[in-house]
Amino acid sequence: CGQGKYSAVSATGCTDCATGKYSAATAAACTACEAGKSQGSTGQSTCGDCVQGKYSGGTGATACTDCEAGKYQSNTGTASCLDCGQGKYSAVSATGCTQCSAGKYQANTGQTSCTDCEAG
Repeated sequence: CGQGKYSAVSATGCTDCATGKYSAATAAACTACEAGKSQGSTGQSTCGDCVQGKYSGGTGATACTDCEAGKYQSNTGTASCLDCGQGKYSAVSATGCTQCSAGKYQANTGQTSCTDCEAG
């Protein structure tokens, strides 16, 4: 069988690998995409890295997941997102965190907004 297909031991033909899996030529089985990668099409020979702002935490992903608000990921092919640090925040699918503007603060990590400073 060619790449992206497999043939079970007793099979008479080749079958496309399912989404979330891939194979090299002459494979007896398909392999699940590793964490940090995904494959949304059948019959593929590779899995693609998750782009910045997304992740895939487990194997066999058919699509990468957006980082939650308050988290970010600046690298590709990752299995998780990171919390924004104190004094910063982020929206969904962030590739980095935004510094709180003058007159605002954020004392916690992993936040989606900043708080106004008290007058004085």
